[in-house]
Amino acid sequence: MRNINDKIEYIRFGNKYYKLGRKEIIKKGAMQSWCNGELQPIFNSSTIGKTPSDFSDERDFYNLIEEK
Repeated sequence: MRNINDKIEYIRFGNKYYKLGRKEIIKKGAMQSWCNGELQPIFNSSTIGKTPSDFSDERDFYNLIEEK
């Protein structure tokens, strides 16, 4: 398992996100982008709990980094 501190952070709407690998689970609060575009909210709840490999290679997903 990768260390969360090793991942590149993206900031959107004041929250920090990290880009998921193709086999990581998409969590609630995640964002998406198409063709390396701007991060945007996921409105389809059926996406949560799946992995990016379940979707097009042109679509990337970013999980929220939970501050402790």
